[in-house]
Amino acid sequence: MKPIRMCLTCRNRTQQDNLNRFQCIDKQLVSFTNIGRSFYICKDCLNRGTTIKKILKLCGNKKAKDEFLRKIEEIVD
Repeated sequence: MKPIRMCLTCRNRTQQDNLNRFQCIDKQLVSFTNIGRSFYICKDCLNRGTTIKKILKLCGNKKAKDEFLRKIEEIVD
């Protein structure tokens, strides 16, 4: 049985394989580095505007919306 995790945005629980894992380091969004706290976002929520707002708030960098969108595209692709 695979681990079940929860999406930060929609709060749906699903298998870890169906989620993307990110973390904030120095107010920057990065792919999980295997050290420290992280969060999961499901593939459906990556394109929603509310997701970006939550990530900006979580990382404490409310003015880097375009940068975060670009980072998400880099990490997911």
